[in-house]
Amino acid sequence: MDDIQRTTKRSAPSPLYDKTSRTSAAHTTGQRNSLASHFPVHSEALPPAHRDIQIPRAPSRSPTPPTQVILLQRGGSKFTEADRRYFVEFIQWRLSDDRTLTRSELCDQLSEKAPHHSARSWGSYWQRHHDLPDKILALADLAESK
Repeated sequence: MDDIQRTTKRSAPSPLYDKTSRTSAAHTTGQRNSLASHFPVHSEALPPAHRDIQIPRAPSRSPTPPTQVILLQRGGSKFTEADRRYFVEFIQWRLSDDRTLTRSELCDQLSEKAPHHSARSWGSYWQRHHDLPDKILALADLAESK
């Protein structure tokens, strides 16, 4: 009797997979696995693949720190488009001069040049938007090792 119950449990169809139509229940409800998709999916939550990230041209001189500061009610400053642009340009410019700089050192230098964000704030921004700056830093490390 025990053997019959075990066999019955094994042969019961899975609610997520219909063996007759070879489609998953999730697919029939309109949900799709992005890994099975035949086209690239890009959004703020899912950034492009690392190889697809284009590095902008490095500035030829030290970039000018942003002048517009938007204070937040809870304290601190909002990251503006000018902050985002300055962040990338500053990292490129500093690494073109000294390829041995670390992420922490770059954030410290950013806070000195643009003090409306602390080094910790710049580091937090880097962590949330790491794809481009990490690629810039990796290329600098690669160039340094050659």
